[in-house]
Amino acid sequence: ISRIHIRKLTRSNALFKIISKTSLDDCANIVKMNKEQKEAERKSQEAEYAKYKAERRSELISKYGEKYGNLVNDHKLEIGMTKEMCKDAMIFPPSDICTKTTAFGNESIWFYTYSQLHFSGDKLVKVVTYSF
Repeated sequence: ISRIHIRKLTRSNALFKIISKTSLDDCANIVKMNKEQKEAERKSQEAEYAKYKAERRSELISKYGEKYGNLVNDHKLEIGMTKEMCKDAMIFPPSDICTKTTAFGNESIWFYTYSQLHFSGDKLVKVVTYSF
């Protein structure tokens, strides 16, 4: 290798180091900005969800009253709740509904993956939970 080639290589290496350092700094800044942007988006989503939860709780309390509104909002069931309350309290719809008419009125059972809700007329009378 001649001296001219060595000078070119030395200059090229120096230029490469400058470009590499600049590129690494740029990459680090981009990564930092992406992290900050994602964190800001996460905080924004959390704030939106908190607002949604507060609005939903308020709507349910105005619809069902303090006691049942809070139970429905917390996805909890209590004997005596109406079908509409149970529907709002459960996250998913029942996989099946069995309805029959007896001398005592209409009875129905809502089937879920791990539970059954038994109704007499429009009122919840029994909850059966399966454990595996």
